[in-house]
Amino acid sequence: MELPHPADRLALEVGIPDGVINVVPGYGPVTGAALAAHPGLKRLSFTGSPEVGRSIAEACGRNLVPVKLELGGKGAALVFDDVPLEQTVEKPVRAITFHTGQICCDATRWIVHRPIYDRFVSACAERLRQVKIGYQMAATTEMGPVVNEKQRRRVLDYLQRGRDEGAEVVLEGGAAEVPGRDGFYVKPALLAGSLDNVAAREEIFGPVAYLAAFEDEEEAVRMANRDGINTTMMLVGLRQGSDYITGRNLGPRLCRLGVSLHIRFSAGPSIAAVEATSHCFCRLGSRHGLGHHE
Repeated sequence: MELPHPADRLALEVGIPDGVINVVPGYGPVTGAALAAHPGLKRLSFTGSPEVGRSIAEACGRNLVPVKLELGGKGAALVFDDVPLEQTVEKPVRAITFHTGQICCDATRWIVHRPIYDRFVSACAERLRQVKIGYQMAATTEMGPVVNEKQRRRVLDYLQRGRDEGAEVVLEGGAAEVPGRDGFYVKPALLAGSLDNVAAREEIFGPVAYLAAFEDEEEAVRMANRDGINTTMMLVGLRQGSDYITGRNLGPRLCRLGVSLHIRFSAGPSIAAVEATSHCFCRLGSRHGLGHHE
C-alpha cells in the first residue's frame, strides 16, 4: 500500500488539535466501504472516480447521510476560430502541465474549430516541447513528476492503448529523466482522432490531451457533451465574448445534470473562458460549499 505524505503529522505541525483529523489507512473495497456504510457518519466528502462515487452515494443514501462528491471525468476545451491563437494555446497547455495533469477537472479533450485546427495543434505541440520538466520545487520547472510509479505506468499504458486503437500521435510523450533527481517523470503527449478512442473517453490523470476537430457549433456541443463527461471550457474571442455565449444559448447546452455555468476572463485579455462542470455533486469555491462542512 502506498500512503500519501502523513497528514496527521502535518496537522500537528501546524497546530491542529489531536482528534480533529484522523487518518485511517486501508484499501477502498474494505476500509473505504466500511467507512462509507457506517451509520455513525454525520456527513461524507469523497474525491475520486465516478464508479466509486456511485457506490459511496448508494451507501450514504441507505443511511440518509449527506454526501459531497467531487468526481473525475474527461473535460473538454472548445476552441472557436476567432481566438487569438498565441494567447489561447497557453490555456489548455497549462491545463495538462499544471500538477502534471493530475487534476480531476482538467480539460484534456481539445475540440477545435476546423479552420484553425492545424495551426492550433502545431502551436500546442511546439509549446509542449518547450515545457521544462524537473524537480517540482525548482523555480525554473514548469512540470514536475506524477505522484508514483503506478501512475506513471498508467499514463504510459493509456498512450499505448490509444495508439493501438488508431489515434494519431501528434506529440509522442513517454517517460522522462531528470539528471540528479529521482521521480516519476513523464513527457507531455498529444493524441488525435476519433472520440471513440479509449484515450479520448477515459480519464488518464497525466499530461496527455486528445484532439478532435469540429465543423460547426452544433457538432461542438455534441462532442463536448459526449458521455456526460464533466468539465467544459469554452474559448471564444472577446469581440463576441459573453454576448456570443448567451446569445447563441451555448452555456445551457453545454451544462450536464443541471450544473451551474460561469464566465471567467482568466484566459487572457481577449479570450472568454467558460467552464461548466458535471460529475461534481457539490458547490466548490463558493460560500455555499461551506455548508457541507458545518
